[in-house]
Amino acid sequence: MTDPFQSIRGMPESRRRRESAADEHKAYEDAAAEMADENATNAVPEKPPFGFAELSDSLFKVRETEAPAASPPRQREPLCGGVYNREDALALLNSHFFIGKNNQETGIFRINEDGSITFVPPDQFKLEIQNIFVEFSGGSAKSIPAEKVWKESPFRHQRVIVFKPNGTTKPSEINLWLGFGVEPRMGWQKQWRLLRHIHKIICRGDSAKFKYLIRWLAWAVQNPDKQAGVVIVLKSRRQGTGKSTLGVIMLKIFGRHGELIDDSDRLIGRFNDWVEPMSFILAEEILWAGDHKTADKLKSRVTADTFQIERKNGAIRQIPNRLHLIMTTNHDHAVGAGVGDRRFVVYDISDEHACDRKWFDPLYRDLDEGGASEFLRFLQDLKLGNWHPRQILKTAETTEQQRMSGDSVSQWSTACIEADAVIGARPGPHGVDKAQALNTAISVKSLHEAYSGFCNQNGLRTVNVFAFGKACAEMFGPRTRMPASQNNGTGNGNRPWGYLLPTGNIWQDKLDARLGIKN
Repeated sequence: MTDPFQSIRGMPESRRRRESAADEHKAYEDAAAEMADENATNAVPEKPPFGFAELSDSLFKVRETEAPAASPPRQREPLCGGVYNREDALALLNSHFFIGKNNQETGIFRINEDGSITFVPPDQFKLEIQNIFVEFSGGSAKSIPAEKVWKESPFRHQRVIVFKPNGTTKPSEINLWLGFGVEPRMGWQKQWRLLRHIHKIICRGDSAKFKYLIRWLAWAVQNPDKQAGVVIVLKSRRQGTGKSTLGVIMLKIFGRHGELIDDSDRLIGRFNDWVEPMSFILAEEILWAGDHKTADKLKSRVTADTFQIERKNGAIRQIPNRLHLIMTTNHDHAVGAGVGDRRFVVYDISDEHACDRKWFDPLYRDLDEGGASEFLRFLQDLKLGNWHPRQILKTAETTEQQRMSGDSVSQWSTACIEADAVIGARPGPHGVDKAQALNTAISVKSLHEAYSGFCNQNGLRTVNVFAFGKACAEMFGPRTRMPASQNNGTGNGNRPWGYLLPTGNIWQDKLDARLGIKN
């Protein structure tokens, strides 16, 4: 009988691994290219849903080898007071502390049980080891404080602090990167409900939104040491829509390099050195568009190449910006997306399954039972080529945020377009009526009165006359002389300056061009 595995057994080990991995990924890609029934809420479909094959020309990377297993935690003696010989004292302190250096700072750091490190102020370090002494080598009954011996020893533990997810750490370095929070695992059975949630609820079934979001997530996982430069904003008015579900699973994937924050001061305020080992942040309700000061600081944090951190009892210094942010909010006007802004991609979350336990309970159960590991493997293996998050997707929600974030002239213009009339002026002999139809001529004075009245009614700050005239020229074209009848009833026979207003559709196009929504 012919041995079906004979050809495989005769292969070199490296080739056998490559071909096995390639077959595995090919089967996954073929299955992913087919669409499953999205109406099946609880039954696991026979093949993965959502046309993943559209994400890239060649969907997955082929792994020749699996990542090495994590090293077991190092055993060490606890810090106990007493008198030690010099070698034992140095070994004890070196296992718990080290002198850490970077380009701007030198300090003492503690090595935590999980391998992470924590800055230790000098007074705290002295207090912690004040009861540890070293025998005096001359045979005297005297002893020396271990702090003095360790600090002055040429054999003290001393390292340069680096963040190298994909590089080899030198013997003289200590790596802030400790790996992901879960182990990657091939498969889709436990992640498909998450992918369906992303596709159907977060992206509302829009394939372009789904494609961008999945690529953004994959880029974050594949480049944990580089800044994305673009923030994903997930917004919904209702509670229980699952807008935080994606962020929570990404926190689980990033493990010690992810953080949930609900206070903007933690990110942009003082004493923010906790950010240094972070790569992913889920920010819940830290921002609304009316908070201009916070919004401006956040924008600089998103796009700047460096990130300023300040350590309590330590230095203020610059570190490379490597943050990937997902923000969730209940505000309609969530972010101040200004003229030509390319720092936010906004998703309006569907409330179709809000508070639906039949939808969420199986989803969370799958994620707890290996879905996070499968999702990590999927994101790691997705081929991105030269794609970067700054190849931004302009969603309708992002456009809406830009319109809402415009200056008072833009907000007045939007209100006029929606009303199909010039609104805002009070009725009277020297003003226009309550509303004047569009696609007609109107004097500068009447137009400015309408704009000022709108601002007063809505608590907006008016721009100066020069800025208003410039905005009108951008939207309506050059000003022109109006008929004498447009002179606000003064009867002096002079022809005032004014503008020919376009129709609402043309005005909207001009306004969008002014906001950078259209080129």
